[in-house]
Amino acid sequence: MANISGDGLHGIPKNITFNSVTATAGTFTTLTALGLIVPGTYLPDYSAADQGVTGSSNTIKYYVDTIGSTNKATIYLRHNSGSANTDYTFSTNETITSNITLRFEPGARLAIATGITVTINGGVDARLNQIFSCTGTGAISFGSGAAKEVYPEWWGAMGDNSTACASAINAAVDSGSPRVVFCDGTYLTTGNTITVAANIDIEWRNGAVLKLSAVSASHQIIAFSSTVTKSRIINPCIDINYSGSTYSPQGIVINGASNIIIDNPCIYNSAVERAWPNTGYGYGIYLLSTYRNIAINNPHIYDIGYGIITEPSSAGEKLRISGGTIEHMLGDGIEISVPTGSATQIAVDGVLMYNIGSNNTGRGLGVGADGSVTDLVVTNNKFYNVDQHGVHIENGVSRVIISSNTFSACGTLAEGTTGAAISVATSTGSSNNVKINDNLVIGDTDSDYGIYLGGSVAGEDISIANNTVSGIGNGVGIRVGSVWSKVFINNNLVKNSNGYGIAYYAKSGTIVNNICFDDQTPKTQTYGLTINNDLLSVTIKDNHIYGNLNKGIYLDSLTFPHFISNQKERLIDQSASATAYSDWVDMVYLGTRAYGAITCRADSVTGPMWSMGIWSFTWDGTTLTPTQIGINSSGNLAFSGTPANALQMNGNWLQVRFYNAGGDVANVRLDCEVSGSLVFK
Repeated sequence: MANISGDGLHGIPKNITFNSVTATAGTFTTLTALGLIVPGTYLPDYSAADQGVTGSSNTIKYYVDTIGSTNKATIYLRHNSGSANTDYTFSTNETITSNITLRFEPGARLAIATGITVTINGGVDARLNQIFSCTGTGAISFGSGAAKEVYPEWWGAMGDNSTACASAINAAVDSGSPRVVFCDGTYLTTGNTITVAANIDIEWRNGAVLKLSAVSASHQIIAFSSTVTKSRIINPCIDINYSGSTYSPQGIVINGASNIIIDNPCIYNSAVERAWPNTGYGYGIYLLSTYRNIAINNPHIYDIGYGIITEPSSAGEKLRISGGTIEHMLGDGIEISVPTGSATQIAVDGVLMYNIGSNNTGRGLGVGADGSVTDLVVTNNKFYNVDQHGVHIENGVSRVIISSNTFSACGTLAEGTTGAAISVATSTGSSNNVKINDNLVIGDTDSDYGIYLGGSVAGEDISIANNTVSGIGNGVGIRVGSVWSKVFINNNLVKNSNGYGIAYYAKSGTIVNNICFDDQTPKTQTYGLTINNDLLSVTIKDNHIYGNLNKGIYLDSLTFPHFISNQKERLIDQSASATAYSDWVDMVYLGTRAYGAITCRADSVTGPMWSMGIWSFTWDGTTLTPTQIGINSSGNLAFSGTPANALQMNGNWLQVRFYNAGGDVANVRLDCEVSGSLVFK
C-alpha cells in the first residue's frame, strides 16, 4: 500500500511513500506493478556522478542505450534531492535519440559541465522553469525537428523584471531550435544581448518585454549576423530604457543578414516615455553591412533617437517598411543615409509618423546623402508635426515615387533651416527621375515650404502633379530652384501660401493646368505664379489663378526673349470699379513674333454679365497689330471696340483688360487663348 502526494505533473505524483513495497532507485518494475508509472518510462538516479556514462546501470546514458533507437520511451527526471534543484550532471557528451522524450519534474535539471554538449533529438516535456544549467561552454543542442520551440526560462531566465537573462536567452538562441519564445513578463538584459547566427524565429507572447537594464555602450539588444539567411521576428517588444545622451543603444540590428521579416515590433524608451520634446537616444532598428530582403511590418517605435536607420556604409537591397506608427523621435523617423554605401528597391508604405524632430532637424523620412540610392517608393504615409522635412530626398537619389501621402504641419523648424513637407535638395550629387504625385500637404503658420526643389547640383526629370498644397504659412507652396531642368508642374492645387503659390525658377519644363488662389481673410498669397530669368524653355498654359493679393503672373527680373509657351490662360477673381477698366494683366506669352487669332472672354461669376472678343493679330517683337473680328456682350461687361484699349504688350507678354459700364464688379473670370503661330528664340 502506498501514500501518494504531489502536484500531479503529467499524472505522475511528485512524492511516493511505500508502506509495504520497496522501490529501488533507477528501476521501474515495482512502480509499474503499482500502476504508478506506465511501461516505457525510465527513472535515472540523479546522484550518479556523470549521466553521460553507464555508471551503475542507473544513468541517463544507460537508459538511452538500453532503450535503443526504435522503441518510444520516456526518461522521467524527478526532483527528489531534497535541495532547491535536483541536478542530473553530465561530464561527458551524450545524445538523446529521437524516440526518447525527456520529462522534467519542476526542479529537475540537466547540469552540463563546461566543454560538454548534450544533444537532444527527441522531445522535451517541461514547464516554464529552469531545466538546463550550463557551466562555461557547456551547451544543450537540439537536433533537427526535436523541439519546435524553446523558452529562455529553460536556461534560467525569468520575466520578473529583476533577473539577469542575457546568458539564458543566448543559450536558447544557440540551442538549434527553430523558434525561441518569450512567454510573459519583463526580461532584463545588459550589454549586447542576443546574437543570432542561425536561421531561427523569435517570438514574444502575452505582452512579454525585453528590457535593457544598464547602458555602458551603444549596445545591440538583438543582432542578426550575415550568416542568417532566413528569419522571422514576431511581435518583438524591446525597451531601450536609456535616459542619457552618451550612447545610442539599438533595439534590433540587421548586420548583413537577408530574408528577415519583423512583424509588429514595439521598440521604445521607458526612461523618457511620452516626454515632449523628446530627449531619448538610440535606434529602434539598425541596418548594417550588406542586407537584403528585409520586411518591417506594422512597427510601433517611439521615444527614442531614430526609428529605423541605416549605417552610412551599408549596401542594402529590397527593404520594405509598411504600416504602423513612428512617433516622438529626437531625430528622424526613418533614415536611409548612405554617404559611402548604397540602397536600392526601398518601399515605405502606410506608416504614420508624428512628433518627429523635437525642435531638432528631424525628418519623417530622409534618404540619400551622397551615396547611391535608387528605386524608392513612398506611398500612403501620413506625416504630422515633423520639424524639418516630412520627406527629404538628398544627393544621389534617382527613380523616386512620392505618391498619395498626407503631410500636416511639416517643415516648421524655427532654427533658420529650410523645412518642407517634401524636399528634394542637392549639394554634392544630383537627384533625377522623381515623381511627386497625388499628395495632400496642409501647412502650419511656421511651415516654410510645401514642396521644395533646391540645392546647387543640377537634377532633371521631376514631375510634380495632382498635389494639393494648402496653408503654407511661412513661405511658398511649390518652389523649384534654378539648377533644375525638365520640371513638370501640372494639375496641382495651391492655395493660401505666404508669398507665391508656385515659384518656378527651373530651366525647362511645364506649368500646366494648375489652380493657384487665396480664399483667406486676410490674404497672404501674393501671386499665384512667379517665374524669373533662369528659365530657358517652359510651357505655361491652362492655369487658373485668382483671389491672390496681386493679379496674374509675377515676372521676376525676366528679360526677353525666352522659350516660353503660354497659349491659353485663365485668371479668376478679376475686378473693375464702376464705369472703369479693369487692371491690365499678363495672360499669354507671344514669343519673339507671332500671328493668328486672340479669343478673350470675361464672365461675372455672380451675375449674368459677360463679354467675348475675337481679334486677328500680328506681333513682330516690337509692335502688336490687332484687328477686331467681333465682340459680343451681355450686361455691363465689354471689351473695348478699340483694340488698343483691350490688348497691349508687356515685353513679350500679351496683356488684357475689360470695361465695366455699371457699378463696382468683382469675381470676374478672364480667359484668353491664342491660336496661330508663335516663334520663340
